[in-house]
Amino acid sequence: MATQRGERRGQGQADLPAEQPAPSPGTWLPVADAHSCRTRDCVRSAPQGSPRTICLIATSGLLAVLPARNRMTRSIDFDATVKHGIRAAQPDVVVHLRRTMDHADARAPRVGLVVGKSVGSAVDRHRVARRLRHVARTLLGELEHSDQLVIRALPTSRTASSAQLEQELRRCLRRVSTTGTRP
Repeated sequence: MATQRGERRGQGQADLPAEQPAPSPGTWLPVADAHSCRTRDCVRSAPQGSPRTICLIATSGLLAVLPARNRMTRSIDFDATVKHGIRAAQPDVVVHLRRTMDHADARAPRVGLVVGKSVGSAVDRHRVARRLRHVARTLLGELEHSDQLVIRALPTSRTASSAQLEQELRRCLRRVSTTGTRP
């Protein structure tokens, strides 16, 4: 019976040669480097690296940002200006101005911004800060060299236009300037 089983297993299997037949003249073979899903056109791949930067702000010869020498960055300066400066409030902003008599140490007026989480999301806060920074840049000519100015944005500043913020800042600055100086 063992021989019968062996014979049965061998039945149906053909004896094939190990070599493949040569392709016929009409057979098409793909190029080794070609990809079966892509077209054969010479299409360039997407450019690599960061795209070229396009300036969206027309500066017309003016600086587009608040210059570094006019930025208030140290928390000590913020604290001193808020604590010892003169305060003026409007519906969208509160301004603290500190005029020091020490003109030898001051090179340029400095401006600091306080935009808290009550203004809104991070996107809203950055938008308000950009608007205030832009308006503050236009006010630099009205400040003295020893002035320190802190602008605090209130929650309603999120919906205010840049023109409205500029009007309110100018009103605050006028009010603070006429009030006088504090040591």
